Amino acid sequence: MSEKKIKLTLNEMELKLIIDYIAAYEMLVHRSPARTSKIKKKLETALNKKPMKISSRKAKGRSLQYWVCNRIAEMLGIEFVQKDDTCLIHSREMGQSGTDIALRGEAAKMFPFDVECKNTEGVSFNAFIQQAKANEKPERSWLLVIKNSIIEKPVAVMDWETFEKIFRKGNPKIVGKAVMTLDGAEIGKCYIHEGGLVTIPEPKKYDSEAKKEAIDALVKKARKRRMGVLEP
Repeated sequence: MSEKKIKLTLNEMELKLIIDYIAAYEMLVHRSPARTSKIKKKLETALNKKPMKISSRKAKGRSLQYWVCNRIAEMLGIEFVQKDDTCLIHSREMGQSGTDIALRGEAAKMFPFDVECKNTEGVSFNAFIQQAKANEKPERSWLLVIKNSIIEKPVAVMDWETFEKIFRKGNPKIVGKAVMTLDGAEIGKCYIHEGGLVTIPEPKKYDSEAKKEAIDALVKKARKRRMGVLEP
């Protein structure tokens, strides 16, 4: 009976070599055979594990890209139809150069990020970020979306500077604070932000129902006008 020859890749050859070393170690040193046997078993399992088919890898990556497209479409109020060539949001086909999510027209203006998607068990932040940066267009920001069996929900990765700009846009810097008054009595403090926005925390509680109603009406009016009754 002829022996069946199997062509090994470099990684498989390295694993096989390690397994042979462990077997030799077990023969020479008998202090902890259980431990070496456990390591050997793990390596043999990795050696015998069948690699994922290319078609399966593409389908896995495509599923995350479609998920991102649907989320962007929902945020922008734009319908995502992959088969529609006129759609403003598209998932780029596997193997094509450029960002994984193609945005056109208003979608590109409203969502200023060039997205790179990675749905893989092996996470290499350095390589992933370099790829995302390489596909970043002028006046836009790169955005990396990662998902695998350990990271249950997709995770977004970006530059801290980009994150800070987003935060400051939604939360203008506080440049001052003042006191809200009603009939000469303090009912709470308010904060003045860059751009003239005024935010009002919950006012103090009062025993009188009439005072409470008057305070609620004042707060609603102030919030609607984005200003408070201020006392220097």
